[in-house]
Amino acid sequence: MAAGQLSLVVRSGRWSSGQLTPEQWPAFQAQLIENFLVSRRATVSPQSVQVAISALRANLLPWLHDRQRFVWDVNPEDLDEWAMALRNCVATRTHTGYFAAVACFYEWLVMRQADQIERLIGVSVHNPVDRFNRARRLSEGERLVPVPQEATVRYFLAFCRRAIDLSAESDIKWLQACRSYTMWLVLNWAGLRRAELAALRTHDVDLEAGIVQVVDGKGHRGRLVQIQPRLASTLRWFVQEIRPQMVGRPEPVLSSVRMGDRSVLVR
Repeated sequence: MAAGQLSLVVRSGRWSSGQLTPEQWPAFQAQLIENFLVSRRATVSPQSVQVAISALRANLLPWLHDRQRFVWDVNPEDLDEWAMALRNCVATRTHTGYFAAVACFYEWLVMRQADQIERLIGVSVHNPVDRFNRARRLSEGERLVPVPQEATVRYFLAFCRRAIDLSAESDIKWLQACRSYTMWLVLNWAGLRRAELAALRTHDVDLEAGIVQVVDGKGHRGRLVQIQPRLASTLRWFVQEIRPQMVGRPEPVLSSVRMGDRSVLVR
């Protein structure tokens, strides 16, 4: 295939038969990246696509170009070196997002493009992302802490409910137990994150509409959360009967238990 025929790519994004020359590899690599981004645009949010663009086009490809390497001959040690260089110039959350995007790209490359790369370039593609250099968010089967079973959750919530009765002799401990029980119910049935729960205030809870307003959630975005029926009665009890007994109404609704000059933070 002559260099002037490089633009003859079929609509599916696959190149015509015959091995490519090294001069054609950069364009072929760019086409692979574009095909991956097309597939991502169909399945993920625009924000996730932008993360993938930044990770691949603005970071990984220039790094490979400086070393005269291509995406199909990257090994785990190369990825370790790139990750270390990236860590020195971006925030931790950005670093994690970029690495997750690169890991997704290599899964796609091996599963969908390995045969074409071997035919056109003459190399076998292997995924350089392994359990030692992957991003912190592991797959479902690799999580170190397994997701608790429903029976375990029910047992834990029942234990928290019983703690309210067992602490009735002390006002502080009783308020503490009420707060903890409500906190765990909100986490379980409303799906709030820890920071969202800590920032929740009484005026964010609309019991009449059955809505909890999250003001500053993930990505600094707010959202409305529907109060589940099994949570509604407990949340109404806590907001209307228990929370008024605590000093400092403007404080987050589930953050602390205070009586007079005493303050008890529940860790």
